[in-house]
Amino acid sequence: MLTASLVTVCLIALAVQRGKDAPATPIVAVAEQPTLFLVKAPRTKEVSRELLNRSNVDPETLRAALIRWSTLSNESACEAFYHLLESLDENSPKALLKNLATVALFIAEDHEDELRSRLTNLTNLEHHRVTRQAAYAAQIAINGSAREMFSTTNRESLSELIESLPLVDRFSVEDNLYTCIRAFIVDDESNDELHTASISAALDMPHAHSEFVADLVELARKPNCRPSVTAALAALPADALPEADLGHTAAQLIARIADLQSSGRSSSEIRLLTRQCIAIGARLSSQKRKRIENRLQQLFQTE
Repeated sequence: MLTASLVTVCLIALAVQRGKDAPATPIVAVAEQPTLFLVKAPRTKEVSRELLNRSNVDPETLRAALIRWSTLSNESACEAFYHLLESLDENSPKALLKNLATVALFIAEDHEDELRSRLTNLTNLEHHRVTRQAAYAAQIAINGSAREMFSTTNRESLSELIESLPLVDRFSVEDNLYTCIRAFIVDDESNDELHTASISAALDMPHAHSEFVADLVELARKPNCRPSVTAALAALPADALPEADLGHTAAQLIARIADLQSSGRSSSEIRLLTRQCIAIGARLSSQKRKRIENRLQQLFQTE
């Protein structure tokens, strides 16, 4: 007959064994939690690291998350920061890249000279393109401006510098970031790679959309405007387009659809352009909307 104490021991042993047999809680469970939950959760290593991947996290929380994660990883905050930069690739969350530029401001408080040296090294071509972009964004953040970097960066690295601009918190810099790339967008003679990179960066900078849209509309009026201009107009939210230019913009998009159809390519771009034409039509009078719909119908009937 089992005594009470022996039963207790058996129950404890059974509970321990069940704990051993239970699968470990996967890290992905942390990744699935909402940001607000993570901000209030105990700062485990996994929670701290995941916070660095999230958007809309305040700078002080990001700073605390980096320090906690580095401590639990037996690294200094500086080394953890550099290792994060070095590990970036095309699968890295965009929010992480932006957050690293924010965290760089805290690292610079005590290690500015070292930080500048390490970031300069990380912009070398031997590193991954995404690492270079994030390093440029961090440099812009601690400089408080992008202008000097545009005047000193060599030609083969300019596209990464341009692509880094959407990663920078616009309130951390003194200058208007869009003005740094505007010439690459509006100049007919600008290099195609830099023009395309600048268009892509401007699309990802909502605070610059009013200036950007005004430039796109003017460019679209030119007889031989670049396809990237109409593609950008198609990618922008329809309500970002000036009401006075909606009819002209729709005409340019329809002309681009006709060009693409005649070349027999870019069906995905045709869909994007068509959706934008319909969105523009919804903002116009019924007569003008019907005119756009009829023109689109004619184009697709001739395919």
